Amino acid sequence: TSTRQEIDEQWRLYDGFDPILERKLRARIKRNVSCYGRFMPRMVKIPPGMEFNHIVPHGGDMEDTDGNEEHPTSPDPPIWAEIMRFFSNSRKPMILALARPDPKKNITTLVKAFGECRPLRELANLALIMGNRDGIDEMSSTSSSVLLSVLKLIDKYDLYGQVAYPKHHKQSDVPD
Repeated sequence: TSTRQEIDEQWRLYDGFDPILERKLRARIKRNVSCYGRFMPRMVKIPPGMEFNHIVPHGGDMEDTDGNEEHPTSPDPPIWAEIMRFFSNSRKPMILALARPDPKKNITTLVKAFGECRPLRELANLALIMGNRDGIDEMSSTSSSVLLSVLKLIDKYDLYGQVAYPKHHKQSDVPD
């Protein structure tokens, strides 16, 4: 949904919110005309949040956490090794994109922009967490189309060693 659609169709269901009045007040404010003391709260899109109860602060006491069973003394989540195996230079900072493989999420545009910007490729790696998958053939047609486009762009711009796209992750892997 767009912010405009959300304002027009969803917020109008609440008592006290009038989308027509909201538009008129916005227009009056833009023209610097008096609104006679009335105002409508500004509507903005707030991205989804995350659960903070899974986050373990780095440098804290790792003995009493159960987030990383494989290496309890390592502050890194288990997905870290999975991501790092993609990179030829794992010391570079990482640009992280976390989104399902959906055309609306514009992952292909991100990969294209990364591929076309040599200075950025020299400075950073790109990690794409695009949901969990087993095989491309088992994905929905739109998801597999996005993933295939990403793979073609990685090949087109020769981004091997600079882009990670692991197949699986857990919710506890993502916060860090």
